[in-house]
Amino acid sequence: MAKPFRGEIEAELGGEKRLLRLGIGDLEDLEDRLDMGLPALLQAIADGTFRLSHLRQVLTAALEAGGWSGTDDDVRAMMQLTTPGELQLLCVRLFNVALGNNDDDAEATEGNGGALEMTESPSPISPSGAISNSAAE
Repeated sequence: MAKPFRGEIEAELGGEKRLLRLGIGDLEDLEDRLDMGLPALLQAIADGTFRLSHLRQVLTAALEAGGWSGTDDDVRAMMQLTTPGELQLLCVRLFNVALGNNDDDAEATEGNGGALEMTESPSPISPSGAISNSAAE
């Protein structure tokens, strides 16, 4: 069972329910891997200017932190079973929980239900650290 206070969620990826986690150390590692700060990564994912490799790196880090062991090709194969928009929402949901916001369920990132909301505004990051997702609709 996922523990949101530890940055964990359960989500379907690659046709299976999986535990994904992003803790502080994982976020730091992502910054290093992608050579970009967390605010820039959050902005890119929120406003849709991300690269698919960004999403793959986020998902790989979250899967590994959740106890999964596999290869980069395994993650690519999982990603091919869903749409880029769904992958984007999953990453938003992961960051939502990693930043300490509520994760009521998988639907929390759709519409105005979640604390993370994607917007078309110049800065989707609120003073509380939340991201908006209204642009995903």
